[in-house]
Amino acid sequence: DYFGETQLVDQYNRSVRFYSDVLRGKTVLINVIYTDCKDACPIITRKLVEVRKTLPASLRDSIHFVSISVDPETDTPAALLAYARANEADYPSWIFLTGRKRLVDAVTRRLGQYASEPQMHTSLLIAGNVNSGQWIKVRPDTSVELIAERLKELARR
Repeated sequence: DYFGETQLVDQYNRSVRFYSDVLRGKTVLINVIYTDCKDACPIITRKLVEVRKTLPASLRDSIHFVSISVDPETDTPAALLAYARANEADYPSWIFLTGRKRLVDAVTRRLGQYASEPQMHTSLLIAGNVNSGQWIKVRPDTSVELIAERLKELARR
């Protein structure tokens, strides 16, 4: 109930419900981005690609990465797909989300990641095991190895 069934759209222009289709039953790492960002967003996205590569092969596809655009008016599904490909983050277990601004804002508010302007968004990462209800916040300057270790621990819970 907390996360809700907010309807968003992924990078392939598929409609998804935030809880049922994106989170339910999964271990996830969530971050917020916008595709016009020239600073933190692409750096963090590439770091998360390295985190994924650091995970044991047995976990790479079972830990899901969720990137939510905080600039949904600019970030169309096509823009998100191009961003994912440009940053080598185009994996089946990585979803990029956009949608109507009021709906994206509702989701980011629930996650404590809301920003009134894209440039003001937080770069804090949120990781959780939805089944166990275990959630942590991770600073983006945490090492790749430590982020991967925290994800492995969450996946085991």
